[in-house]
Amino acid sequence: MSNSNERTEILRLVETGKLSASEGIQLLNTLDRTPRIAPPPRTAVNTRGRWLRIRVTNLTTQAPKVNVNLPLGLVSAGLRIGQRYAPELNGVDWDNLLDEIQRGANGKLVEVEDQDDNERVEIFVD
Repeated sequence: MSNSNERTEILRLVETGKLSASEGIQLLNTLDRTPRIAPPPRTAVNTRGRWLRIRVTNLTTQAPKVNVNLPLGLVSAGLRIGQRYAPELNGVDWDNLLDEIQRGANGKLVEVEDQDDNERVEIFVD
C-alpha cells in the first residue's frame, strides 16, 4: 500500500471517530518517519500489503462495535493506541505480540471475551 493510501486510511479513521485527532497525528508522524523506498533488511518480515485488524463485537448480537484496520508498518503505534481503548487486554504481553508479528505471524493472534461488558476483542494479522 502506498504512503498516500495509508494517510487516507488514517484520515478516514479520524473522520469516522475511530481515532482521535491527536492519535491520527501520531500515526501520520510515524508514517512520515517510515522509509519509503528502502528495502527491508533480510531478517525483517515484509509488511507491505499486510494489515493489523482489531475487532470488538457484542457477544449477544455479534454486532460490530469497533473495527480498526492499520497497515502493519504502523502496528507499533497502533498497538500503543489500542491498549488505552481495550483495558480488558491488560494481561496481553504486547512486546511478545509485536515480536510474533515481526517474525511473520498470520491470522488471529488474540481473542478475549469480556463478560461484564458483553464484548469480544479479536486481533488479526493478514
